[in-house]
Order: sequence, then C-alpha cells, then structure tokens
Amino acid sequence: MVIGTAVSPRHLNVMFAVILTPLLFTGSAQFPWPELDGLRWFQALNPLHPLHPLHPLNPLNPLTYVSEGTRAVLAPGVPHLPLWVCLVVLVASVLGFGTLGMRGFLRRVLD
Repeated sequence: MVIGTAVSPRHLNVMFAVILTPLLFTGSAQFPWPELDGLRWFQALNPLHPLHPLHPLNPLNPLTYVSEGTRAVLAPGVPHLPLWVCLVVLVASVLGFGTLGMRGFLRRVLD
C-alpha cells in the first residue's frame, strides 16, 4: 500500500519493473539466505554479498523474512534464518508499512 499510494496510477507498470522485481530477486525466494555465499553469480549482483556496496540494505527487504519464515516452517531441513527473527521482523514491517500505507491512502482519499 505504501508503494501503491506513492506512485501515480499511470506509472504503476514502471513500479513493477523498478521496485517489485528487484525486491523479489533479492528477497531470498529462490535460494536460502545462508547458502547465497556459494553462488558466484549472485555474489556479484546481490546486496547480500559483504563486498557489494548495498550489502546493508538487503536485511530491509521484508520478502527475505517472508521466504525464510516459509522455508523454516515448510522445509525445516533446509538452512534458513531462525523463525523467531522472521516473525519479529515481519510484525515490525507490517506495523511500520501499514502505518505509512494508511497515511498515504488517507492523503490520496482526502485530496
């Protein structure tokens, strides 16, 4: 809702290409977060790699915690982040982005 209220409706298709696609590919959806260091192609492009200049930004991606939490529940034998970490971050994300999204929505409605 935050992104949807920040972007005008005519630019919605650009939002998918510029914002949502990178979020999906850096959200550990395809590979478990603990195993990403072994993927050479991912190290060059991914903010998870310690040598990448955007390395500190990847933990801000809520999709990382959605995919890691799902992996922890459905495939406990696969390496994953601790479930409690995923739950804490997701609750904080929902509260934070929910508040920002409601502000943006109310601003749009009242304009």
